[in-house]
Amino acid sequence: LQDHPETNVEPAPQSVAEEVQNIALIGRQEELDSLTNLVQEHGHALVAGLSGVGKTTLLRKWAAGQQAVVRWATVDEFSDVGSIAAQWMTDSGPLPEDLEATVEHVDAAGRGVLVIDDVHCLDARHEDAVGNLVHALRDRGHRMVLAGRLPVPASFDWPLLHLGTLPTNDAIQLLGEHLEEDLRRRVAK
Repeated sequence: LQDHPETNVEPAPQSVAEEVQNIALIGRQEELDSLTNLVQEHGHALVAGLSGVGKTTLLRKWAAGQQAVVRWATVDEFSDVGSIAAQWMTDSGPLPEDLEATVEHVDAAGRGVLVIDDVHCLDARHEDAVGNLVHALRDRGHRMVLAGRLPVPASFDWPLLHLGTLPTNDAIQLLGEHLEEDLRRRVAK
């Protein structure tokens, strides 16, 4: 601790909108527009791509531009229907245990956009129940966007926005001006 004294840390953003103000979306306007079009056309979409390619960043930027309330959940290997609903309904009291009651509870909060990030992490033992939750809410008119690495669970065979790597000229912008351009170009490639 003597070698690494405590430093003041900036407070974490309080909302997705505040967080997005600090995020630069470089070279992804076409994908942002494509996501908007997919959700407008189908009511739901899946954003997929390699790890670290910018799925979450793109999705957060897109979510910040929505007029409706966006409810966000991030999945890990322990996530189930209850934990996903709890992330969506942070301002709610205790959540029901039953799938149908959970659908009713989320639906009663009003229409909006429901997001599940890292859907590829969903454990197989929860896949059917989460699929039933997502499809039931989608059928009730909630717009939904999932994001994750391929392959995602088979029940999420949705309209796909495949996020590829950034072109080199865009990628070098992410590395900052403190590095020489030649080094940034080599790293980006």
